[in-house]
Amino acid sequence: MKKQVAALRQRLACDARVRGRAFSSSVCASCLTAEGRRVYQAAQEKQRQAEAADPRPLGVVLYYLIDGRIVAPADTAQWQPFVTRQRVQEISFLESNKAAVIGGTRAQDGMVIITTKK
Repeated sequence: MKKQVAALRQRLACDARVRGRAFSSSVCASCLTAEGRRVYQAAQEKQRQAEAADPRPLGVVLYYLIDGRIVAPADTAQWQPFVTRQRVQEISFLESNKAAVIGGTRAQDGMVIITTKK
């Protein structure tokens, strides 16, 4: 378990330094009013600019669940207290199809489920 926890901490740290795919919601633009289309296009442009300004390289980021809660790798304060050898009870890795069933499109690259000791 010691090596698994060390590898998991390393992967979380690596995932914090890259950015994953951007997921956008589909909107029927023809159903929007002229004002709605303008607002939607402005939001899309703002998202494109933010992605272009992000200095992190594009990479594959896994989807993490700790005791059923979604964890962002970049938020180290959220996961570091839980990912220790003393706290982790089980680590499960799910690949694309199984992960997508549980986590949807955000988990299509893979999913890590961490169960801690209660």
